[in-house]
Amino acid sequence: MLLLNTPCIEFMESPASWLSRVALSQHVPLREVRRVFGLPNTRELDFFFAGRSISKIVSRKIDQRAPEWQQSNITWRFRAIESVLRHLRYIDQRGRRYLLGSRAKPEYRYCPVCLAGDRVPYFRIEWRFRCWHWCPLHQCLLKDKCSACDSRIVLPIDMINAGKDEAGVALLDRCMACEHHLSLNWQAELNSIPQEQLTSLEHCLLMNGRAVLSAMKLGYMFEGNATRVDTLHRLRRFERLRLIPITACPIDILNFRNRIEQAAESRTWPIDQMFGH
Repeated sequence: MLLLNTPCIEFMESPASWLSRVALSQHVPLREVRRVFGLPNTRELDFFFAGRSISKIVSRKIDQRAPEWQQSNITWRFRAIESVLRHLRYIDQRGRRYLLGSRAKPEYRYCPVCLAGDRVPYFRIEWRFRCWHWCPLHQCLLKDKCSACDSRIVLPIDMINAGKDEAGVALLDRCMACEHHLSLNWQAELNSIPQEQLTSLEHCLLMNGRAVLSAMKLGYMFEGNATRVDTLHRLRRFERLRLIPITACPIDILNFRNRIEQAAESRTWPIDQMFGH
């Protein structure tokens, strides 16, 4: 049996995000999609694919004749995700050091500006990583819960039964608990943490978090200006030096805002001082 009208996976979309959308597209609970794809009854679907090819599993069960699927090879669509998850398992055998949440409750952060601009709202695989705190595209910190009800973002989820009255939620840019719009007031977040206002240490830690995902996608890393390729196990050295932000965000937002306000005040001169009075 082939699943018809399945949504295409978006760029760097996590397996848990995509499978949640697939279940909604078929108007069935997530357990039915698991059954069709032969997936175990585990909440941790992202790390499950660290040791398996999602493209091979998916290609046998979906109808690829839809125009969106035919625009590019199905293997290519899943290649980057498979590479990140495969290399994650290479350095983190259980996924507990680098992935947010737990096997029972896989959690995500999110960028409100990204969700606001998505053609179809979805959750990126990098938003699942503890070390990814900042959106380099929109220069803002990621959110880790709904601003209305404080619920954490947990995926996969039965979107068909989500919401306040369990009547279903249609898009992933809504809180699955209270239905609040996660990208509401996204304009206030845009460029709220500009690079030029960061300290050297803050910038280093944010960039190191981003570099970890790049290394996992490629399967190797470089240290500084070195030309020699290092294995991913070298990341443990940076962990010990606390140069990878996997425990907490390197930016204290209140301190950062105070610093920006003080800098702005120092550039503002009273009118009488400007004219020497």
